[in-house]
Amino acid sequence: MVVPAAVKLGSSSIATQRHFLVVDADTVLIRPHRFYADGKHLFYCRSWSQPEYFVTYRKLLGKKARVPVSS
Repeated sequence: MVVPAAVKLGSSSIATQRHFLVVDADTVLIRPHRFYADGKHLFYCRSWSQPEYFVTYRKLLGKKARVPVSS
């Protein structure tokens, strides 16, 4: 089940399956991914971030982000 980004935060209250995938509107899966294998959930991470994310974070919240990369 893929839940539209507009209801991402409340998706657990409307999903009927035990496991479901929530993807941001700006995410494009360009190759096959596995999100569950060998009885474990898999999370993809990256070691880089867009500087604009942190500029916007500071403008919205008035403080520097606590982590050096976005996920």
